[in-house]
Amino acid sequence: MRADQRPRALLRQGSTRARVFLLLAAVVVAAVGLTDRQYHGQISGGCSQVLSPFLKQAKSASPRAISFCDEHNADVAELVVGPIPPGTESMRVEIAGYGDTPGISAALIGADGSRYPVALPRAGDQWVPWTIGLPEALHSQQSTLTVTDNSKEGFGWIGVGIGSGNGGWMPVSIALLLLSVLYPFIWRVAPPLADQPARTRTRSVIVAFAVSVVTIVALVLRRPSQWSNPYIWVEDGRDLLPHFVKYGWQTLFEPVAGYILLPNKLINAIALSASFRWLPEISLALCALFTVVVILFIAMSPTRLRAPVLCAIAVLAVPTDPEVFTTSAYALWWGSLLAVVPIFWDERCDPSLRRRAPLLVVGALSSPFIVFLAPLYLARAIWLRQRSEWAMAAVAGVLAVVQATLVLINTQRGAEPHQLPGIPSLLGKFVGNYFWWSPDSGSPALAYGIGIAVLLIAAVYGLAQRHRNGLVITLVAACLVLSVVASAGRVPVDSLDPFRGGPRYFFYPYIFVSWLLIQLMVEARGIARMLLIVLLLAPIPHTFQNGQRTHERLDWRDEVRRCTNESSAEGIPIHLAGYLSLVWHSPLSADACRQLVKGSLFDNELRSDDLPPKPHP
Repeated sequence: MRADQRPRALLRQGSTRARVFLLLAAVVVAAVGLTDRQYHGQISGGCSQVLSPFLKQAKSASPRAISFCDEHNADVAELVVGPIPPGTESMRVEIAGYGDTPGISAALIGADGSRYPVALPRAGDQWVPWTIGLPEALHSQQSTLTVTDNSKEGFGWIGVGIGSGNGGWMPVSIALLLLSVLYPFIWRVAPPLADQPARTRTRSVIVAFAVSVVTIVALVLRRPSQWSNPYIWVEDGRDLLPHFVKYGWQTLFEPVAGYILLPNKLINAIALSASFRWLPEISLALCALFTVVVILFIAMSPTRLRAPVLCAIAVLAVPTDPEVFTTSAYALWWGSLLAVVPIFWDERCDPSLRRRAPLLVVGALSSPFIVFLAPLYLARAIWLRQRSEWAMAAVAGVLAVVQATLVLINTQRGAEPHQLPGIPSLLGKFVGNYFWWSPDSGSPALAYGIGIAVLLIAAVYGLAQRHRNGLVITLVAACLVLSVVASAGRVPVDSLDPFRGGPRYFFYPYIFVSWLLIQLMVEARGIARMLLIVLLLAPIPHTFQNGQRTHERLDWRDEVRRCTNESSAEGIPIHLAGYLSLVWHSPLSADACRQLVKGSLFDNELRSDDLPPKPHP
């Protein structure tokens, strides 16, 4: 064998071994999944386990429900486990709570209506295994397990969980099989990029204009009601309005819930100074403009990101409910993205701090997310060893300390810290549900399996591309991990859902999942690239079906008039979830409303119907 042929032969030999290993792993995973005889089913009724402040949370990604749905501990609930297929002689589930409390009972119910009571154990504040033997009469028919909580006193609650998930092995086995087949193609990365000519001013303007148009269209499509009937949402109406009345422009640096929210405060202050009566419309325009600016910085900045325009568009197409879109109350989520851009900055194209330092400052003063990004600035400084990078790391560190200190100062003493979730739950929620989501969230184990499968694919592709784009892939992966930690540390994960429960907490993780796939896709070739394209397109169906939000109509100017003339007893209603039956009320007094109207730059006159009626003599 010639000397120049030995490396290729060794490479082919290593590739063959890797393919055999991946194929065997796929077979083993499938065999384990197919031979699993544990019960697989669903649970209906009850509520999330996180609603119990005492229960030690389960770490597995499997269905669970409890009857302890509020702090009063007097809930009436029915938990139904099923279906139990014919031929089942026994089943193993997990139980929590106090099954020996009067009013709590369980029964196996057959398809023919026959009912067989089952004695419940006392598990306490933890999940314990519970094996149930089915009566012989139920062996030939489908049945269900019904656990009923009719207790009215004491620690009367019960919880049921399915210890083994359904279908989680399948996506893992398929991913290993695909990696085995595609392995030689995965290692054929794209040829080195030729030096690209500098982007001309005309081309830059065209790209910026196109990105801006796409951004506005996406904002309109995702929250059409906010454009047809602009309104004020959540903390903007409950907290920021009274803060502006009390502090004026000094409110910019007054924390809300322990956060410095510079974009929210700035948009709110400018809009209020312009016109209180037209606050929703002005806030909408400023918020849309700010979003366009953020997207343009992602798309046009000199970063090491591959396909930055596609990365920017991926932010607009994030597969979540558009809670954070087009409302100034959530401008902080967009502002913090500005602090992400300098992490990927290409100092070879623009070594100065003139453009990236302001991005860091504004992004860091948008939310405490800078606390999680600061270590990446330090890692970048250690890697590049340049004075400018150390300066950026120092600024990030100082601002992170400021935000963290304010959060700690404003944290309620004695508050119960929520329990951290297990890895299966995190992978299922923040990776698996990106690609597959169902309204009933009926198979968390399947989402967990998809999460593992995607991470396996990303790991193999990243290993093949480590010499081409390893730094950027590592940084994006680090951003993904840190954003998941930030979300999991903020709220209990079990009750989160990208479309129905706290979708804002999925905003950053899903952005970084998209960016990771894009970075890998650009460097891949041929059929190996097609797999990543399919993964990128996978969220489109459920995003189209569920990724739009509307709200019921409220007339802001009519509500302002009712506030100034003192005909509103509760204050100006503020949208919370988009329903008239569920609103907050701004604590603004009639005097404060009149003051805000008179202090506006335009439409600032108080007419007769804006004043309280004069008492009759």
